Amino acid sequence: MTYSFNTLITLIILLLEYDLSQENFEKIMTIDPYRLENMDTFSNILFIKENFSELVNLAYRCHEIDKYRPETSCIIGNYYSLKSKFI
Repeated sequence: MTYSFNTLITLIILLLEYDLSQENFEKIMTIDPYRLENMDTFSNILFIKENFSELVNLAYRCHEIDKYRPETSCIIGNYYSLKSKFI
């Protein structure tokens, strides 16, 4: 089920519909709260939208689930990149 959502989200991203993509990622997180696959893509969307508060929450959540996953490292990298824009 979540694979279908991810495929749909990828298509939506290609169409530059970031708000719709964000909504669908949030649905995936509700369905499968421990899923880390493609959450790095979600963090890219939050970075593009400069949605700092949501990116902080995502980084914290993913770090708590598995701090050694590549997706988590990418998310934390987006967090620090966005943080440096606001300093």
